[in-house]
Amino acid sequence: MDWLNAWNLTRAAGMTSYVLLSLSVMTGLYGQTRKKYGQHPGIYPLLHASLANWAMYMAMFHAAILFFDRYVNFYWKDIFVPFATTYKTIPMAIGIIALYLLIGTIVTTEIRQMIGIKIWRKLHILSPVVYVLATLHGLWIGTDSQSKGAIDMYLISVLSVSLLLFLRLKKVKSANILE
Repeated sequence: MDWLNAWNLTRAAGMTSYVLLSLSVMTGLYGQTRKKYGQHPGIYPLLHASLANWAMYMAMFHAAILFFDRYVNFYWKDIFVPFATTYKTIPMAIGIIALYLLIGTIVTTEIRQMIGIKIWRKLHILSPVVYVLATLHGLWIGTDSQSKGAIDMYLISVLSVSLLLFLRLKKVKSANILE
């Protein structure tokens, strides 16, 4: 695989992972907001979990495909050990940490019955850090980050997540706000 194909593939996988992560965060917030306002969360918790899993798979693929990049010549430690690479060290580390936190979030969700719901909630409440780190990673290191499409993607994602987070944290005044 030549560097151009690996580079294009890793960019596509990274953006796909980001969109899936954004949708996972949005469906998680929306489902919990519905519950908060006395409505059934519906299919949103299932969508939230499924989208998070697919975001993780795509993020892992995004990272692994860098090994085949012959332009930068990454080694495994560069791809999987934060701060090990000399190529854009900080944004690479942010991406690696985001991936590990995403994996941790998904693993703790899978074992939440074993660790208890209280501990799981305390861990899961930190999952927005994954979204923030992924956003920073993409904006900082993404070669397409300045393109109109990428700017629109990040803007729509951040505004949507912010609105849903606002609704989730807002005090309950009306049970009909989401209808």
